[in-house]
Amino acid sequence: MRSEVKILHLQTSLDFSCGITRYIETLSHRQNEEHQFVVFCTGGNKAEMLRIGGVIIEQHNLSPKWYSIPFVIYLIVKTIKKHKIDIVHSHHRFFDFAASSAAKILGIPSVMTVHSITEGRKGLSYKSDVLIAVSDSVKKHLVNVFGIPKKKIITLHNGADPSLYTMQTRESKSEKIFTLGFIGRLSAEKGIDILLTSLRELIQEKFTFKTLIAGTGEFEADVIRFQEEFPSVCQYKGNVSDISSIYSEIDILILPSRVDPFPFTILECGLFNIPVIASDVNGIAELMDDTISGRLIPPENVAALKQAILQAANSPEELKNWAGNLRKKVTSEYQIDKHVTCLFEIYNSMKRADGK
Repeated sequence: MRSEVKILHLQTSLDFSCGITRYIETLSHRQNEEHQFVVFCTGGNKAEMLRIGGVIIEQHNLSPKWYSIPFVIYLIVKTIKKHKIDIVHSHHRFFDFAASSAAKILGIPSVMTVHSITEGRKGLSYKSDVLIAVSDSVKKHLVNVFGIPKKKIITLHNGADPSLYTMQTRESKSEKIFTLGFIGRLSAEKGIDILLTSLRELIQEKFTFKTLIAGTGEFEADVIRFQEEFPSVCQYKGNVSDISSIYSEIDILILPSRVDPFPFTILECGLFNIPVIASDVNGIAELMDDTISGRLIPPENVAALKQAILQAANSPEELKNWAGNLRKKVTSEYQIDKHVTCLFEIYNSMKRADGK
């Protein structure tokens, strides 16, 4: 048995604003003589930067459509053989099915980190030998909705990696405008439409503020229209290569998600000492304690979000306490080195069980 473990990570598009991309980048920084990584992806604006940084990238410009599964399995089999991969590690349901199938063909183990809470395609989902749930909420969902045996699931919370970011000191200004921030996928799941509606109501109340929005997604056109209508209130940044630049400008992060397994952005706010207002759903409620390390509001409640923002803007000391408590929690409970140690032990146990 070879001493090193070679792992093939599989994800769709590697994009600046994607938390999974930042997670894979974190892991790539932790590879060593014993654990070596190759990344299989469909493209994305971060792929070339990772390649320049020394990550082996196998990029295939294909759409993750279910009818293309046989061809994708073929590509993954080729990649496994080319790089002498020991374990395949998927980060998306499409690649979980394709990679676990390729792994079975070649007789190697497969694992998937489940970063989402979704439904449908029960017969095609979560086929890897081991499933890593990023939160207790995800594990519960896998058991209750997909009927996955509990013994197949390991809960492993993500960790925050300070080395990924430039920790800029935010300047204090005597007449600084209160700045809201949204970072992530511009989707219904993340509640970007709820945020835009709340912003309209804040404008009607003559509240003075501005908002920075970073990310891409199906609501991008709505965000652009909102920016054009209210240029002094909203700045749309698109896909930001240096996410630290957004965190250095905002006073509070707003995350009005309908569904959110375990948001990377809240971990990042802990690193940057930024308070958070977020929906009381799924992994968010595991990360934050209401009125202690942030503010939790009912999901899909525009009035509650608007009121929470107004109260926060008028409570600087409370915001400071939220940010400090969130930082303590993230730096003590969600350390990246602890996460990676646990993950590598999962890899090692899978290889030992494989016997190769």
